Amino acid sequence: MREAGRLATELGTRLALETSRNFEFNFSFVRTIPETMDVLDEVSEPGIGFCYDFYHLWDQENLLEYTERAGARTFGVQHNDWRMPRSSADRLLSGEGAMDIPAMLHALERGGFNG
Repeated sequence: MREAGRLATELGTRLALETSRNFEFNFSFVRTIPETMDVLDEVSEPGIGFCYDFYHLWDQENLLEYTERAGARTFGVQHNDWRMPRSSADRLLSGEGAMDIPAMLHALERGGFNG
């Protein structure tokens, strides 16, 4: 990841690490915002930041506190909403589901995200 971050910087672009909730599959090594921030701290490359994905984060404990802390390191936001009850087609357009999207966006902005 360090090498990829250095290369991204050299090429004038950025990479973003996305947190994944891993309900039924174990395909990610970062599942929470704090875990993701720990990895970014360890990698310590300005070319790698955080991809904030509503779907994978919205119901985590201390969400708004952690979201604000990650704001300045957030390179992009993936947005959709969450259908209740859950189903095989549980992603909705933003604002049509269970998430408090305005609160998440405000926390990102308070933390320094301006994307």
